[in-house]
Amino acid sequence: MAEIAVPAQGEARSEATAGVLKSDVSAGLIVGLGLIPALIASGVIAYAPLGPDFLAAGVAASFWAVIIGATLAAILSKSTFMVSYGLPSLAAVQASFCIALLVHPATGGRPVVVIAALSASVIVAGLFIVVIALTGVARIIKYAPHPVLAGFKNGIAGSVILLQLKPFIDLAMQQQSPLPFLKNPIQLAACIVLAGLIALLARYVKKVPAPLAGLVLGALAYFWLLHFLPGLDLGGTLGAIKLDFPPQLPLLGLRDASLAADILAVAPQIVGTGFVLAILSTMQTLLGFSVAKNLGEEKLRPTRDLISLGLGMSASGFVGGLAICVASSHTGAAYRNGGRTRRVAITIGAFMLAVGLLGAPILALIPVVAIIGLVIQNTLHLFDGWSIALARRIAKARSWVQSKRDWYDLAIVACVMLVTILVSPLLGVGLGIALSCLVFIINMSRPLVRRQMTGAELTSKRVRSRDDATVLREAGQRRIVQELNGVLFFGNSEALADTVASLLKSADMVLLDCRSVTDIDATGTAILRSLMERAMKQKKRVLFCNVTPALGARFAQIATHGSQPQPFADLDTALEWMEEEHLPGLRPAKAALAPSVRIEDHAFLRGLSADELAAVQPLLQREEFRTGATICAQGDEGDRMWLLMNGSVSVRIATNDARGTRRLASIAQGTTVGEMALIEDAKRSATIVANEDVEAFMLSKVAYRGLLKLHPAIAAKLLANLLRELAARIRENHIDLREAVS
Repeated sequence: MAEIAVPAQGEARSEATAGVLKSDVSAGLIVGLGLIPALIASGVIAYAPLGPDFLAAGVAASFWAVIIGATLAAILSKSTFMVSYGLPSLAAVQASFCIALLVHPATGGRPVVVIAALSASVIVAGLFIVVIALTGVARIIKYAPHPVLAGFKNGIAGSVILLQLKPFIDLAMQQQSPLPFLKNPIQLAACIVLAGLIALLARYVKKVPAPLAGLVLGALAYFWLLHFLPGLDLGGTLGAIKLDFPPQLPLLGLRDASLAADILAVAPQIVGTGFVLAILSTMQTLLGFSVAKNLGEEKLRPTRDLISLGLGMSASGFVGGLAICVASSHTGAAYRNGGRTRRVAITIGAFMLAVGLLGAPILALIPVVAIIGLVIQNTLHLFDGWSIALARRIAKARSWVQSKRDWYDLAIVACVMLVTILVSPLLGVGLGIALSCLVFIINMSRPLVRRQMTGAELTSKRVRSRDDATVLREAGQRRIVQELNGVLFFGNSEALADTVASLLKSADMVLLDCRSVTDIDATGTAILRSLMERAMKQKKRVLFCNVTPALGARFAQIATHGSQPQPFADLDTALEWMEEEHLPGLRPAKAALAPSVRIEDHAFLRGLSADELAAVQPLLQREEFRTGATICAQGDEGDRMWLLMNGSVSVRIATNDARGTRRLASIAQGTTVGEMALIEDAKRSATIVANEDVEAFMLSKVAYRGLLKLHPAIAAKLLANLLRELAARIRENHIDLREAVS
């Protein structure tokens, strides 16, 4: 027999390392290809105030931010697959600073001074981030209320849109055309058409990045139109991108005394812009950390990783690059494409260097109108979806009382947004910080988790056999219920996610009771959705109940997986679902395999000998009920009872509200229903409805009284079993009552 070659442990480890390396490089190339349009857009946004002649320089600055800044940050941080680059929101802050510098007396509108000041602000921003990380301020930043963040995001987005439309607007209305307020309407139309095309591609084409496809199609259409309509004014192209290696250093010009004096004159503005960039970058990066942690179950080191980002950003500014932060969407894309270590970011940096050096002639041919269309389309995604939904909800509200909280949030969004657009991002951040403190004091004084219980302390109202009830209580520690209270936002949602993830190490299910949750922001929604997806990968469950109608749509977004139940209407329904999911794995093997309860094992007949059971069985009549069938109705004569052998039923009473009935309890197989017929002569006090197909044995009052005459000892045993079950149900109700009172 030939020997089977078994690879040595070292060879297996080497093969595994090679596999991870291949996956990281592949993920880096895929994400890097899709990142090209985003880098172009950010560079154009940041340098647009300097004029069309500097757009290529802005793109080069955006590339350097990834090549130097993001690569260095990845090397210094804990090894992970996070992707960093200069987001359009950061570029918009730099564009706002650029506009301020162009009108400042010290800079005199000189581009060389403006670019040096922009680079200095990026260096300062990196140093601020290092300070934020070392002092622990990052933990405080996470607690900024979402209305403040939404207002700032909307303000930045509005600023970018206005910046792109400014070249086409003539406020003096002196254009000789049917639209006197528009300059170059054909170019504007081309930009809008391309923005719409990219949006359509993003919706219907999944295999190719929509922005990249949009740029390619826009460039082809541009040259096709110019070929057949050479007189058509569609504007110019991006122009030559100078990505010299090694890079030029803008701040070396400070050796010139006059330039140094000019930079010193705008130092307060540089520091202020650096502070805004640092705050915004930290917020985006912390969200990226949360995404990476939930996707890859990464044990991150936020302090070290933030310091690494700050040093990388300062390095980016030193070579003339833009500000950077961790991008959640591209980090998620890297993970989905197999990326697991820092080699993803290093690969992206090397790829961008190759594209900048070798692909510069191709990039130079990209039409400016195509880039503006790309910027407009990208910027539309910057607008906060939560605040838009907030405005719609207010419009649909029937009364002031119903929408008072929403008006309060919308007012904060509007204040921060308008100040950011009309004044400056610096003042927008200042107002945001003040409002954050005020909102925090008002809304966050109460602890998020009001109380925590296990399945041993809190059970559903479903009536079960003693055996099932016992095994559920014994395994109750594997079912956790947390009652939440207050507002779910970035800071406490992440803390809650960490707590739940820790609980799921020993528990199988965690139920979050949201009856006292008054609001949840978009970031909280994203964090909880990532937590749920992570739990499902571990074959665990994170569930929600008692969600108010106002928050129903947001919590429904969290439960996006097909097999994940939507939020439960009430606590009891959720508890019952958890128990039903848990019970099959807890029952003894034979009981778990049995389709129904054996008659000799039924609680009502327990303790009877074979002869006694033989005397009782002829009195039992087998009955079946389809799902939804009424077994007995409220007000009927109480002349019989049923032994449930398979399936479950609900006990319902009539109500005067719109629902018509209310469920009091659910009763499972192995127990009895309608048993009060043997104890008292009264009409039915509730309606019994089959939840599913039910198999049962019916025992009439007449048959039981006949048994009492012929076999009083057997009848006494049956009555004792029945009273024992009723006592257990009363005990369960007392436990629930004590929990409710506490």
